Amino acid sequence: MQTLGADGPVRSLTVEPNGKWNCQDCAGDGVNSTGALTPEQVQRLQQMLADPGLANETDEARRYRLACIDALTSTLLIPPGLTITSQDCPGEERTPIAGEILLLITQATPAEVTG
Repeated sequence: MQTLGADGPVRSLTVEPNGKWNCQDCAGDGVNSTGALTPEQVQRLQQMLADPGLANETDEARRYRLACIDALTSTLLIPPGLTITSQDCPGEERTPIAGEILLLITQATPAEVTG
């Protein structure tokens, strides 16, 4: 999920294990989109999700607290119950694995109607 500021629209993106994705309010304009990751993207995503280092990037492990007002906030919800939040704030430490996951899925899912 992504939101810009406290009152911004929520972009909700679900990616299934087979790579099919569904994006609700993708560009903050109420438009929903669907599509699928390429087999290479699915393989890369599965490798990152299986990385044991991901457990060290959870909100709980980092004792994460939101630090900025009106920043782009991204939250990854990874079964079975891992939550990893980040904000585009000056000086915020980036989570290497979760950051790569976020980059992969945001680049692979356009904010326009595709299906």
